[in-house]
Amino acid sequence: MTKIKEHLKVLATDIGPRLTGAPGNKRATAYVADVLRELGYQVEQQQFDAMDWEDNGATLKVDGQEIPVQSADYSNPANAVGELVIVDTLESLKTTNVKGKICVLTGDLTTEVLMPKNFTFYNPESHQQIIAALESGEPTAIISVSHSDEPTAVIQDGDFEIPVLGVSQNDGEKLQSGHRAHVVIKTSRSKSTGENVLGHLGNGQKIAIVAHVDTAPKTIGALDNASGVATLLAIAEKLKDWHGKSALEFVVMNGEDNYAMPGEMVVSEHLAAESNAYKIVVNLDGIGMRGSKVAYSDYEMPDGFKKIFEKAFSQREEFVTVDPWQWVIIWFTSQWACLRLR
Repeated sequence: MTKIKEHLKVLATDIGPRLTGAPGNKRATAYVADVLRELGYQVEQQQFDAMDWEDNGATLKVDGQEIPVQSADYSNPANAVGELVIVDTLESLKTTNVKGKICVLTGDLTTEVLMPKNFTFYNPESHQQIIAALESGEPTAIISVSHSDEPTAVIQDGDFEIPVLGVSQNDGEKLQSGHRAHVVIKTSRSKSTGENVLGHLGNGQKIAIVAHVDTAPKTIGALDNASGVATLLAIAEKLKDWHGKSALEFVVMNGEDNYAMPGEMVVSEHLAAESNAYKIVVNLDGIGMRGSKVAYSDYEMPDGFKKIFEKAFSQREEFVTVDPWQWVIIWFTSQWACLRLR
């Protein structure tokens, strides 16, 4: 526990936000690589293209009155003046002229966060239709009205070019079609790189322990997922003198909370290319939430493995089984067995 706390402090407190491609993310992967190397593991670093994104705030004025707003994650910058046009259904979005105007999304269009347009693993057709209608409509900017007191935008996508900001539900009620608005979004995108870090030990079919190191843009990610990485590093230290029949592989992947999942795509390709080399993959995510039990779910796991884990976990009251996550089912294909703990 002492080691876990030390790693957690470095990742969440000393480094903080770890957006893929950002300086904090690079510091985190360098730290992880150094720890694994010092423990005696053979370290492999997989580099990939990424995007750094910075947010310096946003403003919205309607008829001269300022309304609190929040830039959408990964949004392009904007300085746009135009007429507000409110749309609340896909049909109204398709039939309303929003070209050159500031499009306000509300109602049915903002009931859930839309999957990024190029997200591979899970992308409902209804989400794709909304994105396509916005791109073909060509508004100068988009205002997303939240269904809560938080100004959360439904579009958080670095591949989406139209600038986006969010307003709370209460403030969204102040917006009316035909009024003049001035939108300023002070953000920037820049090309960058990121890394996955893999630590190898031993020979034979592999047991892989996996955790993602990145965070969403505006969080230090203590639970999601500095705790998972800290636990992975503690396990790696406990097993540094491993001499079992299976090989160990500790995979610190990058981009789970990123719109494009760039590092996870590299890891997925790596696992798929060597699927026969793996005995089991154990994914750690959100470990140690206060007041919560440890949830686990299995994916394509053979009956023999299931019996072993069910027997072990049933003897500990802090463990509880949960249904598999849909996108994880797709990501962890039938090519290998996976256990997910969170």
